[in-house]
Amino acid sequence: MDKNKKMIIGILTAAIVLVVAFIVYITCFDSHIEFSSKFKNGITVEYGKKFEVPKIKAYVRGRLINRKGKEIKCTIDSNVDATKTGSYEIKVTAQYGKKLRHRPSRLR
Repeated sequence: MDKNKKMIIGILTAAIVLVVAFIVYITCFDSHIEFSSKFKNGITVEYGKKFEVPKIKAYVRGRLINRKGKEIKCTIDSNVDATKTGSYEIKVTAQYGKKLRHRPSRLR
């Protein structure tokens, strides 16, 4: 083989390896955070009754790896005051690793 053919084969091989690595990264490691709660359509609290923050779980899921989801810690912030009528928000925030964050979700 002459020098030009070896160089072309080397460039094509490197390009194929990069494309395969990119496809594997996108399909296997593209993770996202999902929240699970039985209160998807809101919560009704009776006036004057004690309010308990509902149980909400956060999961990190991937497309191929970790499809079922791994439960992760989430923080719940609530300003509900059942002695006052009105609309309130419950903020749920979760973080997994250094790069994957989820903006707060709100139950109204």
